[in-house]
Amino acid sequence: MTEKWRVVVFDDDEDFRREWSERLGAVPSFLERFEALIVNETEFGQAIDGLRRRRAAARGVEKPSSDENLFDGIDVLIVDYDLFKLDETGEDVAYLARCFSSCGLIVAVNQYAREAFTFDLTLQGHPNSFADLNLLAEQISEPGLWGAQWGGFRPWSWPLLSRAIETRKRCISDVKGNLDCGILSFLEIPPEVVEIFPLEAIEFISAPSVTFRSFVLDSGQGLRGRGERPSSDESIARIAAARISKWLERLVLPGQNILVDAAHLVERYPSLLSGDASKRLVGSASGFELLVPDESVMDLKKLEPFIFGRADWLSRSAWYWPLVSECQEIIEVASPWTERQELAFCEDTSRIMPASDDIPVFVAKVQSPFVRRFASARHPRYGPQLQFAL
Repeated sequence: MTEKWRVVVFDDDEDFRREWSERLGAVPSFLERFEALIVNETEFGQAIDGLRRRRAAARGVEKPSSDENLFDGIDVLIVDYDLFKLDETGEDVAYLARCFSSCGLIVAVNQYAREAFTFDLTLQGHPNSFADLNLLAEQISEPGLWGAQWGGFRPWSWPLLSRAIETRKRCISDVKGNLDCGILSFLEIPPEVVEIFPLEAIEFISAPSVTFRSFVLDSGQGLRGRGERPSSDESIARIAAARISKWLERLVLPGQNILVDAAHLVERYPSLLSGDASKRLVGSASGFELLVPDESVMDLKKLEPFIFGRADWLSRSAWYWPLVSECQEIIEVASPWTERQELAFCEDTSRIMPASDDIPVFVAKVQSPFVRRFASARHPRYGPQLQFAL
């Protein structure tokens, strides 16, 4: 039997800890690959103290310690933002865990919104947070977060956590031997694409020529504060892998004009759907096949020259839009006025639908020509709880 990934759930309220764990335990896709572990306040507080000691040792204030730490064995940490009893915030914990432990993915809960099932119409997410994903407590037990099947609310920006655990490990391995390599050079992003990067994206990493090491040490988006020091090159690699992955996910990909993922690509160019994929996918309750499509879904051969090659660094397949948009082998590019199937991709449910006047449109807050996006219900509320947040 394959060993399950360890998911530590923590809120400083015991009732919430148990409620979250029970809800996760009711999700079949969670139970297949994960196990939820509840940690009490004493254990969690001691582990945080251990991270603080590591931080002090890295600064040279304390002697290095080889003490084992709870955070080193976590595959996914789910932590509440308001840890009143511990005099911490979930963001503080995310920072310490990311920079001074080998903790895997970090999901921060209830930091940015309070209404159940709020959907972020800006599509920007929260790139400055050290958590890999920022959710509401009600969202952590959504099936589409843990596995390939979903039928309702499932924002397209969410990663599939079962895949993200493995890809993060490979990203860390990639960085270890390339700490002094330029980030954009390592990611093999063509110069003509770099030229159209939005200013916000460049400012996050500090400069187009920045290396992984200098990003972590000097950009302010890695280690915080001038006195902060990494505990090792391994630590630098872990920080860089997490922060640059989030940069790609939250500041580069959302505009869909630098990199474009499969869902938005077939929305623009339906001819790229293979065989009966249109019948199978359009209107389907789940867009899972569009995360990392194979030949049965899309004509990947046409797209091969334009693919973003560092696939582990994104939660989904993506291609360079400026290059794809000039490919004359694509019917819609060669003959833009040819009649075609009109599609609409719904960002809040990850479903691709036949275009219709009944599908609500919203304007995303992204630096891109492609600000017009679709959702599955009308602003500001739909269903008993679901609402949009501007």
